[in-house]
Amino acid sequence: MLTLILMRHGHAVDSHQALSDYTRGLTPEGRLAVQRQAGLLKPLPELIISSSALRTTETAGIIISALKTEITLILKPELYHAQADDYFELLQTVPDKVHTLLLIGHNPSISRLASSLAKTNLSMAPADTILLKATHAGHWAELTSRDFQQSV
Repeated sequence: MLTLILMRHGHAVDSHQALSDYTRGLTPEGRLAVQRQAGLLKPLPELIISSSALRTTETAGIIISALKTEITLILKPELYHAQADDYFELLQTVPDKVHTLLLIGHNPSISRLASSLAKTNLSMAPADTILLKATHAGHWAELTSRDFQQSV
């Protein structure tokens, strides 16, 4: 069974505190929220795919440090301005050896993807996660939005 964990990056500094939106880092509170979420991640991801914006890479780094296990991290610049459909297409390229994936992204796209896959209206706050299980597909490339069920 394939497991997908969607995560919105932690709370970022205001735009006037950074050179650009892309370089906005996490606030101290955002860092703490991500550390708390890391402690709740079950199952542990084998792979993290993240936008390459500073706030998402910081989020991924905190998760990896907190879990104290070897996790592969792939940064994808194209996720910075991606739509929910783009995120989903990326899922279909994940190697089959990966059973649990953590995808870290930005709103509104990450919330739209979560809503589509969970089949309910979701709005992800900073550092929120949602756990989804692919109930029918055994290969990432074969996934459809109908394959997922939200898990607790």
